[in-house]
Amino acid sequence: MPMMSVKILSMLAALLAGSMIAFQAPINARLGGIMGGPLVATFCSFAVGTVVLGGLLVATGNVPRLGEVSATAPWMWLGGVLGAVFVFVSISVVPVIGAALMIALFVAGQLAGALIIDKTGFLLPMHIDIGWERIAALVLILCGVVLFTRSGA
Repeated sequence: MPMMSVKILSMLAALLAGSMIAFQAPINARLGGIMGGPLVATFCSFAVGTVVLGGLLVATGNVPRLGEVSATAPWMWLGGVLGAVFVFVSISVVPVIGAALMIALFVAGQLAGALIIDKTGFLLPMHIDIGWERIAALVLILCGVVLFTRSGA
């Protein structure tokens, strides 16, 4: 597959996954209302995800060996912690501020963090300069956050 097609498919996949996050938060918030709070809902969400991913690993024959797991550095497991925090926060805040403002704030925070990652090359093989265009994009997203906040969310 040509590189441009891979890039376009990757961008579409990211767009689709982003839209799924918008639906995930109110679904998990409703689960939290029934199950007894955001912490229980976060646990249940990750338990279901773990079962689904475990099934996919077994189905594809891609189960890691114990040696591969034990060869990882402890900090590499922080991704799961960060994911749990993200889901817990989304479950907690979506009933208060709504899905649109929550996503706008998440995107602003993600973009600010991503700019730092690109600039420093944190865990990546390359550095990407932060030009005025990227700063302008962040400012526009922050303006969007202000508009969402003022719109009564």
